[in-house]
Amino acid sequence: MARTISFRIPDEVAKRVAERSVSLAAESGSDVYRRVIEEWLRMQEHPRIRFADGPGGRRAVLVGGPDVWEVILLARAFDFEAKRLTAAYPWLTGERLDAARSYAESYRNEIEGRIAENARAAEELERELAALGA
Repeated sequence: MARTISFRIPDEVAKRVAERSVSLAAESGSDVYRRVIEEWLRMQEHPRIRFADGPGGRRAVLVGGPDVWEVILLARAFDFEAKRLTAAYPWLTGERLDAARSYAESYRNEIEGRIAENARAAEELERELAALGA
């Protein structure tokens, strides 16, 4: 269920949100404000997470990168063994891994969707390369 609320914001803030709405791919002003509020709440819950735009759309990233879904996919390849992960990828500290894991647990469908989307894209690329004889 959604609740309708009404509030006033300064013109300058409304202008800045409107400028950003293109990157948020929102359909209406309400969608923009809903998304801004949702992302703010998520960042409050997960302080090491930010949101970024990219070719695949807007997604959760660790502060300083990379995408949360990428960290989770990589961590799975190492069975979430922090010592092995940090030995292979020194930038992936235990703290960063914990931040990605916590976000992924809170927003499982989002992260699993990104992982599945990436797998589909990789399979499609492989088919196209095979068709080209590469």
